[in-house]
Amino acid sequence: MSIIKHIPNSITILNLLSGSISCLFALNGKYEAAFIAIIAAAIFDFLDGMSARLLNSYSPLGKELDSLADVISFGLAPTFIIFNFVSAAYAPSVFLAREAGECTYLYSLIMALPFFLIACSALRLAKFNIDERQTTNFIGLATPSAALLLSGLIASLNRFQHINEFFNSNAWIISLFTVLIALLLTSNITMFSFKFKNLKWQENKIKFSFIIIALVIACILFIINVFSLPLWVFTILTFYIILNIILCPVHKL
Repeated sequence: MSIIKHIPNSITILNLLSGSISCLFALNGKYEAAFIAIIAAAIFDFLDGMSARLLNSYSPLGKELDSLADVISFGLAPTFIIFNFVSAAYAPSVFLAREAGECTYLYSLIMALPFFLIACSALRLAKFNIDERQTTNFIGLATPSAALLLSGLIASLNRFQHINEFFNSNAWIISLFTVLIALLLTSNITMFSFKFKNLKWQENKIKFSFIIIALVIACILFIINVFSLPLWVFTILTFYIILNIILCPVHKL
């Protein structure tokens, strides 16, 4: 096989390595760095598919490798980010409860909930591989979107002291929100993708409108002096989910 044919799989490996690095950052509490690593993984995930199309180098190996990389980058990495945040928030309470001889099962459950995300991510990726309907739009939230939304949320908290303190005191909200996003991964809600067959407005008006709104949101965040990449990504992906839930009946696969 020509060296060129190995380019897509090499890019997929970069996706996997980026996700692995994100896991390391997450476990060390470096959430912004973990978020940036997931951004890099998402870029490589886009490029491997594009290069496979351009080089006409699709292969069963590439398809399986892509899913394995995605489950690390968009399943395990955000799970570690959420788990580390929640467990760090509850560590003092768990210590005091154990010192007092009190039960800590509830704390353990709250800290374990984020692992529901990786389970649903793996299921989502497996279903995608055998579902031939998802050529234009997605059924359920795509794993990169879920990973970027959750990691963007955690990475943006440090910039807002009072909000950060609130979620540290009520980390169970983050765990429950993670479960909600995980359920969206395996839902039957049809969500538009950003695969453009052409640049005609009539056929892509929802996608173009979303891009325009995303840019407007960026401008607003700049104007009120709170812009950060994690916050912007979290905001536009939250809007993306809400928009798709509203538009679900009109989407076509």
